[in-house]
Parts: sequence; C-alpha cells; structure tokens
Amino acid sequence: MVAINPEHAENDQQRNYRIDRMRNVAFDTGEWRRVNKIGFSYGQFDMFSAKEKRVVTFRVHQDLLDMVFETFGTNIICRPDDERQGWIVFSAEVELSAGFDRWVLRQTDKIEVLAPTLVRNRIHQLLQNIIES
Repeated sequence: MVAINPEHAENDQQRNYRIDRMRNVAFDTGEWRRVNKIGFSYGQFDMFSAKEKRVVTFRVHQDLLDMVFETFGTNIICRPDDERQGWIVFSAEVELSAGFDRWVLRQTDKIEVLAPTLVRNRIHQLLQNIIES
C-alpha cells in the first residue's frame, strides 16, 4: 500500500507499507480527500526512504527477470550480457540501505553488482563481514 504521511516533510511524505504483514487492519470511514498523485518509488527496499540513492548496474540471471521488473519497474532497459549466456545487464536507481543489501544477498549466485565501485565494494565488504563472523 502506498500512503501519504503528512507528519513528515513535504518531499518525504510517501510511505510504502506491506499489507500482507499487517494484523488487525481496520478501515476508517472518516474524512477522505484526494492527494496529489505521487509515483511509486521503485528501487526502495525499506518502508522509509534512504538518504542515499545511486544508479547501480547489475548482472542478473534471466530467471530473475520478472523479479527485476517488479522491483525496478518496466522502464528499465535490459540487454543480454555479452560475457555470460542467459544473463542480463541493466541499470536502475536504488536507495542504498540495509534493505538493499539484504535484497542483493537474497538473490544468491544469480546477481552481481557491476557498478559503481562504491556499491560493489559495499556488498563485497558485507560478504567479508559475514565470512569472518
């Protein structure tokens, strides 16, 4: 569910909620009003917006293509990878957060962060920390 929370700054009011995780949901029949249409935030991995966004280039196995469109929308441009048959390369704007890190790790060996180096190193360091712990 996408909702507007007026208690936040005007440029940070949109919130994305997972209704499949809610319990005891009730609908208020009180005052309803139209709000300006705000686009859904693709590339957002947590309920609240992250402070840092980057355009990230990924290499993913073609098995993940539906999930890629669900996560980043259909306006991304995918192309076959020249180096690995059955793999696809695309770029998308993402919000860098712990949610993004978890999302990448959930794709296991079917994803690679190609660029920028800062984001690639972020995932590499996270994997190093996991191995060493």
